Amino acid sequence: MTRTIPVSEARQTLPILINRISQVMDRIIITRKGKPAAVLMGVEEYESWVETLELVSRKATIAGIRNGLSDLKKGRAQSFEKVFGEPLHGARQKR
Repeated sequence: MTRTIPVSEARQTLPILINRISQVMDRIIITRKGKPAAVLMGVEEYESWVETLELVSRKATIAGIRNGLSDLKKGRAQSFEKVFGEPLHGARQKR
C-alpha cells in the first residue's frame, strides 16, 4: 500500500513510519507544499528495486527478454515439467 503524507507529519511520526514499512512492504510518498518530494520504503524493497534496475539496464538482459517473448508468441515454448522432468514446485494438479 502506498500512502501520501506531508513532510510535517513525516517528521512527527518517523519512528512509527519506519517500523511500519519494515514490517509490511509499504511505501510512503512525502510531500512538500503539496507536491511529491521523496519516498520512504523499506531496505529490502529498495534493494529489490536497485537489483531490478541494474538488470534491465543491461542490453543483453533486455535482448534476452525480448527474444523469450518472441519465442512465446511464436509458440516456441515448453513446460517446466517437459524441460526438467518434474512438476513445478507448488503447481496445482490438473483435474
